[in-house]
Amino acid sequence: MFLYSYFSSVVTSPLLSSICRLQGQFHLNEMHTAGDIVLGGIFRVHFFSVFPDLSFTSEPPQPTCHGFDVVGFRRVQTMAFTIDEINRNSNLLPNMTLGYSIYDNCVKLGIAFRAGLSAVSGKEEQIILDETCAGTPPVIGIVGNPFSTHSIAISSVLGLYRVPMVSHSATCSCLSDRQTFPSFFRTIPSDAFQVRAMIQILKHFGWTWAGLLVSDDDYGLHAARSFQSDLVQSGEGCLAYLEVLPWSNDPDELRRIVDVMKKSTARVVIVFAHDSYMINLMEEVVRQNVTDLQWMASEAWTTTTVLQTPDLMPYLAGTLGIAIRQGKIPGFRKFLSQMLPDLHHNNSYGNSMVNQFWEFTFQCRFTPPPAGWVDAGGTLCTGQEKLEDVETELLDVSNLRLEYNVYKAVYALAYALDDMLQCEPGRGPFSGHSCGNLKELQPWQLVYYLEKVNFTTTFGDQVSFDENGDALPMYDVMNWRWLPDGTTKVQNVGEVKRSAFKGEELTIDEDKIFWNFQSKKPPHSVCSESCPPGTRMARKKGEPVCCFDCIPCSEGKISNGTDAMECSSCPEDFWSSPQGDHCVPKKTEFLSYQEPLGIGLTAAALLGTSRNLPDSFNEAKLITFSMLIFCAVWVAFVPAYISSPGKYADTVEVFAILASSFGLLVALFGPKCYIILLRPERNTKKGRFHLNEMHKAGDVVLGGTFRIHFFSVLPDLSFTSDPQQPTCHGRVQTMAFTIDEINRNSNLLPNVTLGYSLYDNCVKLGIAIRAVLSAVSGQEEQIILDETCAGTPPVIGIVGDPFSAHSIAISSVLGLYRVPMVSYFATCSCLSDRQKYPSFFRTIPSDAFQVKAIIQILKRFGWSWTGLLVSDDDYGLHAARSFQSDLPNSGGGCLAYFELLPWGNDPDKLRRIVDVMKKSTARVVIVFAHESYMMNLMEEVVRQNVTGLQWISTEAWTTASVFQTPDLMPYLAGTLGIAIRRGEIPGFREFLLQMLPDLHHNNSYGNSMVNQFWEFTFQCRFAPPPAGWVEAGGTLCTGQEKLEDVETELLDVSDLRQEYNVYKAVYALAYALDDMLQCEPGRGPFSGHSCGNLKELEPWQLVYYLEKVNFTTTFGDQVSFDENGDVLAIYDVMNWLWLPDGRIKVQNVGEVKRSAFKGEELTIDENKIFWNFKSKKPPRSVCSESCPPGTRMARKRGKPVCCFDCIPCSEGEISNITNAMECTSCPEDFWSSPQRDHCVPKKTEFLSYHEPLGIGLTAASLLGTCMCAVVMGIFIYHHSTPIVRANNSELSFLLLVSLKLCFLCSLLFIGYPRLWTCQLRHAAFGISFVLCVSCILVKTMVVLAVFKASKPGGGASLKWFGVLQQRGTVIFLTSVQAAICTAWIVSASPTPHKNTQYYNDKIVYECAAGSTIGFAVLLGYIGSLALLSCLIAFIARNLPDSFNEANLITFSMLIFCAVWVAFVPAYISSPGKYADAVEVFAILASSFGLLLALFGPKCYIILLRPERNTKKAIMGRGIQT
Repeated sequence: MFLYSYFSSVVTSPLLSSICRLQGQFHLNEMHTAGDIVLGGIFRVHFFSVFPDLSFTSEPPQPTCHGFDVVGFRRVQTMAFTIDEINRNSNLLPNMTLGYSIYDNCVKLGIAFRAGLSAVSGKEEQIILDETCAGTPPVIGIVGNPFSTHSIAISSVLGLYRVPMVSHSATCSCLSDRQTFPSFFRTIPSDAFQVRAMIQILKHFGWTWAGLLVSDDDYGLHAARSFQSDLVQSGEGCLAYLEVLPWSNDPDELRRIVDVMKKSTARVVIVFAHDSYMINLMEEVVRQNVTDLQWMASEAWTTTTVLQTPDLMPYLAGTLGIAIRQGKIPGFRKFLSQMLPDLHHNNSYGNSMVNQFWEFTFQCRFTPPPAGWVDAGGTLCTGQEKLEDVETELLDVSNLRLEYNVYKAVYALAYALDDMLQCEPGRGPFSGHSCGNLKELQPWQLVYYLEKVNFTTTFGDQVSFDENGDALPMYDVMNWRWLPDGTTKVQNVGEVKRSAFKGEELTIDEDKIFWNFQSKKPPHSVCSESCPPGTRMARKKGEPVCCFDCIPCSEGKISNGTDAMECSSCPEDFWSSPQGDHCVPKKTEFLSYQEPLGIGLTAAALLGTSRNLPDSFNEAKLITFSMLIFCAVWVAFVPAYISSPGKYADTVEVFAILASSFGLLVALFGPKCYIILLRPERNTKKGRFHLNEMHKAGDVVLGGTFRIHFFSVLPDLSFTSDPQQPTCHGRVQTMAFTIDEINRNSNLLPNVTLGYSLYDNCVKLGIAIRAVLSAVSGQEEQIILDETCAGTPPVIGIVGDPFSAHSIAISSVLGLYRVPMVSYFATCSCLSDRQKYPSFFRTIPSDAFQVKAIIQILKRFGWSWTGLLVSDDDYGLHAARSFQSDLPNSGGGCLAYFELLPWGNDPDKLRRIVDVMKKSTARVVIVFAHESYMMNLMEEVVRQNVTGLQWISTEAWTTASVFQTPDLMPYLAGTLGIAIRRGEIPGFREFLLQMLPDLHHNNSYGNSMVNQFWEFTFQCRFAPPPAGWVEAGGTLCTGQEKLEDVETELLDVSDLRQEYNVYKAVYALAYALDDMLQCEPGRGPFSGHSCGNLKELEPWQLVYYLEKVNFTTTFGDQVSFDENGDVLAIYDVMNWLWLPDGRIKVQNVGEVKRSAFKGEELTIDENKIFWNFKSKKPPRSVCSESCPPGTRMARKRGKPVCCFDCIPCSEGEISNITNAMECTSCPEDFWSSPQRDHCVPKKTEFLSYHEPLGIGLTAASLLGTCMCAVVMGIFIYHHSTPIVRANNSELSFLLLVSLKLCFLCSLLFIGYPRLWTCQLRHAAFGISFVLCVSCILVKTMVVLAVFKASKPGGGASLKWFGVLQQRGTVIFLTSVQAAICTAWIVSASPTPHKNTQYYNDKIVYECAAGSTIGFAVLLGYIGSLALLSCLIAFIARNLPDSFNEANLITFSMLIFCAVWVAFVPAYISSPGKYADAVEVFAILASSFGLLLALFGPKCYIILLRPERNTKKAIMGRGIQT
């Protein structure tokens, strides 16, 4: 394909009308089988290869492979077996034969690359492209390569031509890049999943503090990158350290890494590396004896046997590792045992692999054998040897992992090919709806079908590829078990997989795991122990997020979760518990029923309770007596009450009440009780509840409680007569319609008719409980339980109640008898408590989910600072508790305030709440309350004109029309709310239109609901009408009125929400009943495997089936209940749109739902949302703006976690992410950028030739050198003059040379410090100056000696100061300094040094002295010589000028000493390059001082006053003197 030269246009032979010629040919270890379609394969069959010398002076020879890999060959045979199995399968690729071309990569990229090109290009020199293609036909897809690096290279090329490549072992996450590798697939999971699998294990065992070691290659570095990223995102832990294992055996680096492991508190070590890296590492671990670590292995070394040795088990036993999924391949071992070599094609290439295996296994050679093989005693292979007779890894099929991946890879290509060939012409996916076919088959066509392949192996594993070419991943979790006999067993203890729905799932059997610790339990590996409830976390400065201290909450504040970031304040009437983990009501003091005093008074009060007595009795005298007692008691009460404190005042008042009550009771009713007891009368009439209700008979009856009226009026309960019934004033047809629809459905409950008993709760708990008791108990005085039951039969299940408070009370009772209750509107999360409400179900989501849904909206718009208002009832308080718990856990933000809306219209409290809203910086307000609470609140909001808020409503008021008024729209327009799922009920409107009143049962109770609706809608009354109705002009109802003629909300079925929940609730009961009645006798779930039946039907039997019900509505929503009785949750997201004409439209802008697999999912269309702000954009509601890179968050004291200041990072520290908790220090050679968001290399400083200071000093040095040269030239030119010859001209010349060296040595202090300059600078400086000073010293001594010799008897002193002695003295004194310098350099040599102490943001390159003593001795020696010279010169200062230059020497030495005395403090106090500059300045200053002081006057005389440069002039001055 790539290596052909196409000759169709130049070759005229008919036979060769379409010919491809290979540009070159590779000789490789390979194996082939012909077929209609050929698949390629690349495997490791040899461990290494030897490449010949490529001089290119001739055709390059082929590389040779060595070290036969039996396990790799088994993978080759896996592909051969799989293709053979497919060819024998008549259902897969029928009438077609697959072939293969398999190549050995010899673990070399070059050979692997050649193999890939050979596979897709064909092997022969010439290929005839007709229907019977000669030679090996090119392959259409490749299985392999096993190595990531190889696959990256090969697939980069094959991807250009869309040749599919399915690897069984390449794991690098980089290969998931579809842009770079468009035709790459794999059946092994990506390292990205392996990383997530590791994190799942860490999470399972609570290991939040771990070390990570990775190999220095693509495999390790990509894994490290994924691990660092995913670990942070998962929030499951931190890395104590991250180290890169060296490529080769680097003892120093390995020693450093193991030291890090030893010093770290992390007890878990994760290693992403191949076994070669691990071997080097473990040698150092054993050397340092590092035990008590929990090792976690990547798939690269989990199952390797080279590490499972007795020497390493004390360290590696107990290792947990990720291993490639093990599978079983039926018939594979039999296939292997039947394998035979090819005696006809025995060569080094071609079909050579089986023969090479045979020779390796049986240690023989096929004919012709290598030269000398037989002579050396080697045997010849016959091909008849038996594999069963030898021990070979080939036949071990007990642990097939990579082989199983090969098996899946081949089947994936086969299924894709089968799908492609099943294509119907004209309906294909290719150009012109064409299909692929065998005659013109192209590899790229296979890629399309590979992306869609989906099949299940015989082992039960599903195989399909995602959009990145990765298979659904699965790993085995392995554990290294150290057996008592010293052997090691790598055992399977679990698995981790990712499904398309649930994400990563870890299953692990902890009982099977071997822990290599004394405790035989998993280790504890955390940086800091979890902070218990009652404390908060305080991050340790400079440490990872997992390292923190636990600070107890202050009084009045609590934290009720583990690892709380902040403590929250308790509400006003609450205080923190002693543990600080929950709020408890503040202690209250009042006269209680629980204390002895209260109990006694209560008993007295109850003792005085009596029944109604006849009112016809004459009781005037009794009343008079009783009033006397009453007045006496209360006159005594006043002083006693005033003088009693606290609860005792209450006690006095209760005592007065009881005393006066007992007085009245005994005086008034004592005689009456006497009469009643002597003449008892019994009332035999039983009570009955009269309720608004609606009934329909059926084989099975369902009950329902609904709100039909808005309120009720309870009568005065004086109990002087039979109590009157309450009267109701203010959704049942949905339930009636649903039951009618079910009865008409022949597939659901066939031969069973459902009935109903529906009741009105009138928004009162008392009426609701009466309704339910009536429903489950029956309505008539007596119920005859035979086959034709008289009266209304009791119901077996209840649909309702709509209110949480009602449902809590009712279900508490019904749950005792397991009567199922399916609510369509009760949302309180407390109802999910299965212990309290065992038979409660609901088709509306719990408030717990509603809370999560609202948090999803907050996170979507970045609203992290919100206010929360809740109603003071079960609904609001439970929602608040869920919200306060879930909000911090989700990371969705913080509450700016939390307020309880009062039950009634409390102006003061409402004013205070609205004031809080106004003053808060939170622009988002969440309200969990019913509309009655909201009405009171909005009145105060309007009064204070609080605008600019984004309201978030709950399902309780999202669709309430009472707020959708022009007056409230300036405040509430743009509201985002959670609404009950809207549904459609086909045929419901038609059912409602057919509804007619019951003219025969027109009464205030019974089947009265339709009649009441009729009277309300048409403003009429049925006969007999109320008194005066007709006279007042009222009309009578006929029952013939038309609902189409009036405007009524009943017929508006465009927004069915609660109705849709009713619909689902009824169907849930019906499907449960249907499942129960489908039960087969003897196989039922009840006692003795019995089933429920209509004759003995019990409501509790229905609960069992309700828990398992699962169906889909006609609207497409799935209905099933979880273990808490909650339905799969779904909500609509609504928005209040304020139209230009002033109207309001509540529009659907999205949905939020929870699936069984993905959790909460929010879908929202932001373009549809109306924002009630000038910007027409969502508001910004945060306590503090995000901290940009370069800053860190600093919590504001006493504020929630969302409130923080952004503190700029200190110098030398950076943060490169938004909202960083801490700034991190830059590495040693780096410094923070001005923005503090990244590290930049520190500026370097040294005394440079390119800066003004360096240039000036260099110029001065060169100037001094030149001046020395000029003076020397003058002296040489005038060497015969007396002033030059005076006082040993040789010393003068030597002094000039030494001064020149002094000037030049200063250049060694300028420029970048190097080892040789550091060693040479002080040595050159010291020796040059000693040479200079020693010359001056000798000259001074000679002057003094000559003066003494001129005196009588002083001639002997000159013999000690001859020329040789002068030279010797100079050489000796200089040699001492040379010895000092040599000793200094040898013992503690000055070296270049990076000094970071002077400046934080600069690196000062300087020469470290090495030995301060050496430097001091060097300077001290120079100083001692200079002082000695100065002293002698000072002694000779008064000698005649004609004999010496003592004055000049004295002056020069004074300058020299002054310079170097000033040098010492200046040098010590000068940092960095300025110390070098001071030293150079001292050298130059002293050198110039010596040069000018000693040679200036002489040059003056020589050049300007030559008349004084004569012996006579010199002597004359001497005589005059």
